[in-house]
This record gives sequence, C-alpha cells and structure tokens, in this order.
Amino acid sequence: MLGNEIEKYATIFLNFLKKLGDIVRDVVARDVAERHGRTDIALANQLARFALRNTGCDYSLNNLSETLSALGYKAYWTKLNALSELMRQAYLFHLLPEFTAQLMPSTTAMPKVYAADPGLALAVSRANQQDLGKRLETAVFLELVRRRAGSRDDSVASWNAPAPSRAKVDFVVGDALERAPYQAFQVCAEMVAAKTRKRELRGLAEVMRIAGLDNGTIITLDQEEQIATDEGTVRVVPAWRWSLEHNENG
Repeated sequence: MLGNEIEKYATIFLNFLKKLGDIVRDVVARDVAERHGRTDIALANQLARFALRNTGCDYSLNNLSETLSALGYKAYWTKLNALSELMRQAYLFHLLPEFTAQLMPSTTAMPKVYAADPGLALAVSRANQQDLGKRLETAVFLELVRRRAGSRDDSVASWNAPAPSRAKVDFVVGDALERAPYQAFQVCAEMVAAKTRKRELRGLAEVMRIAGLDNGTIITLDQEEQIATDEGTVRVVPAWRWSLEHNENG
C-alpha cells in the first residue's frame, strides 16, 4: 500500500517537472526565438538550460561563448548577450549585478544568474546537479526581489571585496536614496563545517565594517543562533522563519 502511494506521488512530481520543462521550451520558442530569429533556437535552448542549471552562479558570457563554440554553435558574445536580454525580459531568469556606489557600473563586473523559479532550475537540471545551497540561495533572492518590488533597479546586488580579501556577500539590499540602512545577507544550507562558517562570517563582517552596519544575517535551512563579532551581531536564521517574519509584519 505504501509503495503504491509513493509511486503515485513520484509520478505526479515527475509529470509536474515535465510541465515546467515544457514552459522553458515554450518561452524560448515563443518569447525569444520569434523575436531573435528561429535559426538560433537550438543555441537559445542551450543557453536557457545552462543559465537555469547554474542558478546562483557567476554568469560569464565570455566563458559560455567558448564552451558553446567548442560544441559547434555560432555562439558569438553579442548573440549570447542579445539572447540573454530577451530571456531576462521574458522572466526566464534574472541577472544580479555586483554592488557599486559609482554612477557608471563597472564593465568588468560579472553578474550572477538566478532562475525565475526554483522549479524551472530543477526541471532542466541533471540528477547530479541538485545543489541544495544554490536552490536555497535562489529562493532567498526571489523573496528579496519580491520585497523590493517598486524599488529602483539594482537595489538587490551581490558584493565582492577587492583584493587581497576577495570576501563575498550573497546579497546587499538597499538604496542610497533611502533613509533605511543597507542590509547584508549570506545564504548557506548549513554552517556545520568550520571552513564554511569562517567564510560566511568573514564576508558579512567585512561588508558590515565598510558600510557601517551593526548587524547582518545568514539564512540557513534549519540552523539558528546569534553570533557576536567585532563589527556587530550576525543573526543565523532558518529560511522558513525569516520568510514568515516578514510576511507577518506586512
């Protein structure tokens, strides 16, 4: 009896993933290829799958151009850039800029790519590409974007410290024109390993020091604690609690 129930729900889940995969193909065929040209539909499908599978990762068109060209595609940088912009406009994925206080953004900064829905990433990924940390990071990014609806562009950004530190923070949220201080967020499925804990705290501590913040947040799957640092307090909070707290407060 239990085996039959498991098989039934497994079938429902697989059918749902198939429908999500069909959505990706439909977006490419209708919203991208029809505007860019159907001669590049195979390339567009490859690009869409690559971006969604690598949600939460750096998005280098130069590296992608080399990889796809090696596979036989005419994957010029300008073509990939045009296709990426059409996919972004079609809400297939988002590109997260790197934080900057300059009026003109750096032309060498590399954005990160996030699937418009974690299910889309799951639907097109291989069985060995199920990075739980990146899935959680994608869900947090989408929630931050939802909370910032109506704000100016780039009010959610990543942050990379200059050399020699190279410390990273997943999300810096805020706007210089707002009275409210910036917020800094790291996302980590778990912080059990000492190396992971050190890396996540180091990035937050550095951005807190530079931005003059007295607190930061690390969002996890189920860990929860308060960590005192020289720069201020770091709150470690499960993603479900973090999301509910905001919703309860309106």
